[in-house]
Amino acid sequence: MLSTKNQMATIIQKQPDDSSYDEILRELAFARMIERGLEDSQANRTISNEEMKHRIKTWVRVCQGGQGVRLKTKIKELIFCIS
Repeated sequence: MLSTKNQMATIIQKQPDDSSYDEILRELAFARMIERGLEDSQANRTISNEEMKHRIKTWVRVCQGGQGVRLKTKIKELIFCIS
């Protein structure tokens, strides 16, 4: 298994030469999220689809109540990622 530094270097090297700093950071964050998700899955730290739907509905209700512009943005990003 590669060290964290080597994993990051590999991801960076795979990016196009004209990639922006933000694009590279997004790729690194995405790779880490996948890694953490796999670790959670292997350790049975998961929730059902029904529980996730319930949580998203709760977040949407909070947003519709006028609370948290940042939360609205996060929910839109989450919905984009899972759709």
